[in-house]
Amino acid sequence: MAAIKIKKIIAKKDISSLLNNLITSLGGDISIQDIDEQLLFGDEPDDSSGKYKIDLKGTTLGWVRGGENARPIAALINYLANQELERRSIAIETLDNYREINLLYNLSGKLTANLMPQDVAQIVINQTRELIPVNRGFLFLLDQDQSQLEVLASFEPKMGYRPQKQSIAGIVRSVIMTGVGEIVNDVSSDPRFVPSDYPISSLMCV
Repeated sequence: MAAIKIKKIIAKKDISSLLNNLITSLGGDISIQDIDEQLLFGDEPDDSSGKYKIDLKGTTLGWVRGGENARPIAALINYLANQELERRSIAIETLDNYREINLLYNLSGKLTANLMPQDVAQIVINQTRELIPVNRGFLFLLDQDQSQLEVLASFEPKMGYRPQKQSIAGIVRSVIMTGVGEIVNDVSSDPRFVPSDYPISSLMCV
């Protein structure tokens, strides 16, 4: 998500007009600065003026300078910044939901024409690859005695698309035992990780 900047928030026509009216009604001598103390709104403040932080979830976005009358202006911009963050979060969530629905729609149409497990598995993994940018991926089938995994489909060049047997170990074993999917961003720091023949820095297992 792109960083939220005060400059873009206060540049909106309705917000700029609101700030002008509020600052005028509060007596003026109020200015707004970014995180680098570059003037964004109002007149250049003097060194003796108050300084009120504009904060977003613990991150300083800038400052409102002036007397006590500057405090409510800082509170207003804090509120506007939080509203912008919430708006962006909703937009991202909506996009993610759309992608999931689109994936399911595409899968349903393709799966109805394929009944062989390997073909179905390859369709699933190809569709997943379009949704999630990854270097390699596998779709496993647990054998009847639950001692090995059969690779039904993959997009790992070394393995091709031929079914192969894999032992159950490490993070994969943990996911099978608990039934809870995991995303591990740094596998080298996870004590369950078992090194493989190819480099792995992070993985998702469900």
